[in-house]
This record gives sequence, C-alpha cells and structure tokens, in this order.
Amino acid sequence: MTLIDFGHLSSRILHTAVSQVNPKVDKSTGKFDTQEWSSMYVHLLFKNLSYLKMKFEQEYGELVICIDSKNNWRKLVYPDYKGKRKKSRDESKIDYESFYVLQDEIINEIRANFPFRVIEVDRAEADDIVGVLARTYAPLEKTVVISSDKDFKQVIEYGCKLFDPINKVFINMTKDELKEWKIDHILSGDDIDNIPNIKQGTEFTPEFRKFLADEGVYKDIPVEEFLELKISQHLFDKFDIYEVIPSGKLKGQFRDTKKIFKRIPFGDKGRYTFAKDLKGNLLENPMYLKHFKRNQELVLFDYIPQDITDTIIKDYNEAESHFDTAGIMALFSKYHCMDLMKSVSDFFQVAKQQPRTGVSEWA
Repeated sequence: MTLIDFGHLSSRILHTAVSQVNPKVDKSTGKFDTQEWSSMYVHLLFKNLSYLKMKFEQEYGELVICIDSKNNWRKLVYPDYKGKRKKSRDESKIDYESFYVLQDEIINEIRANFPFRVIEVDRAEADDIVGVLARTYAPLEKTVVISSDKDFKQVIEYGCKLFDPINKVFINMTKDELKEWKIDHILSGDDIDNIPNIKQGTEFTPEFRKFLADEGVYKDIPVEEFLELKISQHLFDKFDIYEVIPSGKLKGQFRDTKKIFKRIPFGDKGRYTFAKDLKGNLLENPMYLKHFKRNQELVLFDYIPQDITDTIIKDYNEAESHFDTAGIMALFSKYHCMDLMKSVSDFFQVAKQQPRTGVSEWA
C-alpha cells in the first residue's frame, strides 16, 4: 500500500506551479490570476502521481489518495487548531478560494477516472487516514507513506516505511528515538498547526494581571482558577492591549495577539531537561499536565476517535478505483497537458520492478 497525503502533495505542487509560472497579479483582487498557473499545477500534480505509481507500486502496492475532510474532530479538542491558516491564506497572493475549486475538481476526476483509491472521511484529516491505514495494514503488507510532514514519523513504529519526497530519503528511527521524539513533539506542540507548547497559556502577563485588578478580580488568581470563572471569556474579550512587533518590516505595528499570556521559552535544551523527569514535572504543575494531555490527543495517531478509525477502514475496503482513458484524456486536454496525453498508459500499466539505485529520480 502506497499512502499519499494529498493535501501535502497538492500544496507543494501549488507553490511550485506558481513560482514557475510567475503569474500576473489581478489589480482588482490583489491575487494571482488562477488561470495562468492552473495548467502547470495539473501538469505537475499528475506527473508526480505517475512517477509515484511507477516508483512505488510494484513493491508497496496501489496508490491510496488520502483527502482532508472540511470538518475536523480536533477542533473540538482545541478550537484554535490550525487557527492561523485562514489569516495566512487571506494575506497570500494566491487566490485560495479558486484554488480549492480547482482542487475539488481534480479530486473528483481522480475518483472517476484514475486507478487509485480515494479516501475521504467526515471529520478526519488525511493524517488520520494515513495513520489508521498504516497502523492496520503495515503489519500485514508492505506499506509506505509519502510525505515530508514530521507527524508521519509515527508510522515507522507500525513497520511502515516513510519516504520524504523533499529530501528524497527514507526516514529511519529506532524505537528509543521514536519514543523520545513523540514526547518532545507533545511538549513542543506544532507551530504549523497552531498547537502551543505545554507551558504556553499557563502564566498571565503583568498587563493582564493589572487589568484583572482594575476589574475587581483578585490580581494573583491562578490561571487555572480564572479559566473556571464564568466571566473569564468576557474579560478576555474586553482586554484590548496587543503585542507590538519589535523589529523588522512591520516594526511598531500590532500583532493580532493580545498580551494575555506570557511567552515562555521552551527550547530544545529545556524540553530535554523537562523530559528527564517527565512525570514529576507534569504533576508539579496541573496546567502543564492538562496541556500535555491536550497535545497528546492532537498529535498522536493513537488518539484518533474509534468511530473515525472504523469508518476509515470500512471506506478503504469499499473504495473502488476506475480506469477511464477517455476521461483522463479529456482532463489533460482541458488543461493543455500535452506531455501527459502522450503517456496516459502509464497510469494503467502495472509498474515494472526498478533497480534499487536510490531515489534521485523523484519529480
């Protein structure tokens, strides 16, 4: 089984396509004209999928395309999960609204015409689908995950291979290395997914302490006690002191982050020392323990809800792949992918075993 995190692949291809085409900016929207780079996106995406099929299918089995659901169960655990991504998309020159329309079209085309199983499960991320399928099937058959996302290091402990397409290497880790990495990942959180480290959000700033005193709230109230107050959210909303960017191009401007919680450094050395007496350090501070359990649930595949796990396995077993040459030709013609039209058969033939000479051929 060859597991593809489609969102990760698609995003990488998107930025490559835009950089290669260097499209003009539409003055009325401030965004790149999607039509200028869409053909390059389609060309590069299917070039990569064709290569993946030829490179990995013979040894690891068919490609399984894993799709992110628009709903996400982790939002119930932590409402700010991936909360910064919308702001980042809004500020980008890429017109993400039209990109997602294009991406949905391509996913539907893959479902209808290509020899790949496409798995999308409500409330599940592609990470969940990859994690569940790797955990379930890697002990039974040769399985590889194609992604540069560090979260997928977890699949190695299931006996699954992990291939990093950016650095063009297989990732290898011992059991002890995986155990240490998982603890460190939980402690540090994940900036990309907007998951804070376990110490963040445990101490108020002096500015917010003063505000609480002015509002008649006990100035030195512990954070965990304050969060239990019914009025806590109202006071968070009322507080209007924001962080100021100290240097760089935006020096002096306000961030969109209120100065409620102190930023507590928790670098590599600090996490290493903390992990030496993990149980003792967590029990010493109830907030650290609470945040550790939150991050554990957010980042580890072992905590994927059982109902979602069951649905992923069911949908995988029921999924079908399709072989429609005419449909593929029509898609490639629409997006002017002439080179791909000449090699449509690559998507249907069983890949021949290739010499194990490394992976430098990655497209």
